[in-house]
Amino acid sequence: MITAPAPARHGQVRLFIEILVNGHRSAGLYKLMPIPGCPGSWRIKTQTGQEHQVHRAPNGTLSCDCPDAVYRARPGGCKHCRAIKAAGL
Repeated sequence: MITAPAPARHGQVRLFIEILVNGHRSAGLYKLMPIPGCPGSWRIKTQTGQEHQVHRAPNGTLSCDCPDAVYRARPGGCKHCRAIKAAGL
């Protein structure tokens, strides 16, 4: 018996993440969008429209352009980097 290949699927996936800081919701849900051409890198957009970029270096380390990451050195990185790590992305 010959079977036809499954039809191609087209559509869009939307990925949201909730960030908790000390057990409390930080700022609602964050929309995650992959950065084209940068594997493992994400644009993170808040519900208020503020946007940050988390980039993954070839060695796997993450960096973020948020003020917390730029002006403070936190163990484990800023909340955006920690959330990306926790989600396994």
